[in-house]
Amino acid sequence: MGFLMHAMKFLSLFLIIFFFFKPRLTCSSYPLSSSNVVFCPPDQSLALLRFKNTFSTNHSASSYCDDVSYPKTDYWNESVDCCLWDGVACDGDTGNVIELDLSCSWLQGVIHSNSSLFNLFHLRRLNLAYNDFVQSQVSPDFGRFSSLTHLNLSFSMLSGKLPFDLSHLSRLVSLDLTANEGLEFDTSVFKGLVKNLTQLTQLCLNSVNMSSVPPNLLMNISSSLTTLKLGFTGMLGNFPAGYVFRLPNLQYLELNANHLTGSLPESNWSTSLKTLQLRDCHFTGSLPMSIGNLTQITFIDIPSNNLSGEIPASISNLVQLEHLTLEDNTFQGQIPDAFDNLSKLNHIDLGRNKLTGKLPSSIFNLTQLLYIDFSSNQLEGPFPEYATQLSKLSRLHLSDNMLNGVIPPWLLSLPFLEYLFLRNNFLAGNISEIKTSSLLHIDLSNNNLSGPIPSSIFKLEKLTTLLLSSNSLSGVVEMDTPSKLKSLIMLGLEENLLEGRLPISPKTLAFFFASKNNFTGGVSSSICHLEQLRVLDLSHNSLAGKVPRCLGNFSNNLLELNIRMNSFQGTIPEELGTNLRSFKLNGNQFGGSLPRSLLNCSKLEVLDVGNNKLHDIFRNWLETLPELQVLVLQSNSFHGLVTSGSQANNLFPKLKIFDISRNNFSGPLPTGYFKNFKAMMDVNESKSGKLYIGGDFYNDSLELTIK
Repeated sequence: MGFLMHAMKFLSLFLIIFFFFKPRLTCSSYPLSSSNVVFCPPDQSLALLRFKNTFSTNHSASSYCDDVSYPKTDYWNESVDCCLWDGVACDGDTGNVIELDLSCSWLQGVIHSNSSLFNLFHLRRLNLAYNDFVQSQVSPDFGRFSSLTHLNLSFSMLSGKLPFDLSHLSRLVSLDLTANEGLEFDTSVFKGLVKNLTQLTQLCLNSVNMSSVPPNLLMNISSSLTTLKLGFTGMLGNFPAGYVFRLPNLQYLELNANHLTGSLPESNWSTSLKTLQLRDCHFTGSLPMSIGNLTQITFIDIPSNNLSGEIPASISNLVQLEHLTLEDNTFQGQIPDAFDNLSKLNHIDLGRNKLTGKLPSSIFNLTQLLYIDFSSNQLEGPFPEYATQLSKLSRLHLSDNMLNGVIPPWLLSLPFLEYLFLRNNFLAGNISEIKTSSLLHIDLSNNNLSGPIPSSIFKLEKLTTLLLSSNSLSGVVEMDTPSKLKSLIMLGLEENLLEGRLPISPKTLAFFFASKNNFTGGVSSSICHLEQLRVLDLSHNSLAGKVPRCLGNFSNNLLELNIRMNSFQGTIPEELGTNLRSFKLNGNQFGGSLPRSLLNCSKLEVLDVGNNKLHDIFRNWLETLPELQVLVLQSNSFHGLVTSGSQANNLFPKLKIFDISRNNFSGPLPTGYFKNFKAMMDVNESKSGKLYIGGDFYNDSLELTIK
């Protein structure tokens, strides 16, 4: 008897040492009984090992877990009691396995209908989330877990119709099937689920197909529900908001991206609500005044609906609110100046509505704000003269309004400001010196700004985008040290009064727009260092001289080259990149002939060399360019016959504009071409109106004479 007692003490000590020192153990076991040691039943240990051997382990199977994933089952050892295995928890009195958490465990393989998993009859919690079960179906045998309270199969690549047997899990408190896009609920299964699962508090079905489930079935859902996530399910029809929004314990409601109709209830919302997400649905009506009763809510996200009316001033009561998004609706009237009490607000987005009036002054007193978006409204008036409270602001979007006055110096001094969008307003005056180094994106285009561009802009090492187009900025661009702009990708200077030589651009530049200014001189050979250049527009300036030979190539990255309406001379560059889509040289003094390298530009859509001094014959190999929509050769010295080089019927397959006027061509009209110009008869009726020549590469007007 004494020997047995010593043995039991030794075994207990061994188990304690192993529990604390085994590698990467993160499971939590139920406490062992104080009077005796209970072991995992052999049949359950065997069932777990057989389940493990069904799968391989692959890190990519749990890629959504980032760095918190690891192969838990690799540490299972049959010489150790299964209650000590990673992810396994046992009952302290019986030893039965009651919890299995293999989330983020790299599992890859199929859960078969005869899987040994279904022999673990005593399971209360089962979590297999974030694995790759290779489009396994949810077996009806999941319904055998009669004691189950928590089931999580999210992000696991499951597919097929869900079985009715899930509704047998009457003790279920939490069901999470999120992000299994191949899963599908039909009406009868979901009806049984909401009828029988009366203890349910969490139901998470984001991205599960519920397109055949009528929303009115939610009228039977458990009143104890705290979390309901039905985003991206394809559910459509009239949503029973009057019932769901009033569930007494509801804290989290997500219905994003469904085709739900109806209006928000006028009163009696659940005061427990903390998160409300209705993004991209079809709710109509107004935002009720009673929303001010949601004093616990922290997150309101209702963009892209059909809500109208005024934004209620009762939002001033939402003292816990951190996030407010109402963009892309049809809200009208003034933004209520009612933000003084919202000291926790860090994100507000009211963009793309029909709001009027001035910027609410109280918004500039919120110390936690990181993000403001009031863009695409009808707001007017100036900025406040001082707003020193916005010290944490990172993004400011006020584009497409009617704001006037100057850009205040305090705005360009905010220490963490990264994105500044003020495009398309009536802002005037000079741009102040930039006193923050955090800016990544500046868009001040389409305003009435004047004076020189401050040199401090060109010292922003993090800046990726600078758009100053369509203003009245003047003077020389003092960008003599482009090496300081280590990150600049896009530079927009077009439609200003800038003069002098073209600025030397940083090597990172991919998009350079400088048209419609007064730039003079030539194009420096330093432009050949722009290996990432995709679009170059220097049109409508007073540039002259020969263009560098590299101008048409740039390692085949160049998509558009527009140097029309200058005074460039010489011949067209022989080397042209194969990805070129638009090539515009109209209105210069180029001589010589068309380079045959154009034949390699299989993606070319626009070729405009009109109004030059080109002396060449008609190059009929142009007819083979498969994407060519615009061919302008007018006002040059082309001569000879215009004839096809082929008898095929697919010549110029997409050509819509063919202008060879004002040259010295002779002979008969090219009737062979005329018969094949079928694309000229096609008109694309788009939402934005008739679109004849698609794309962003040819926006010039043309004068056509039709006989």
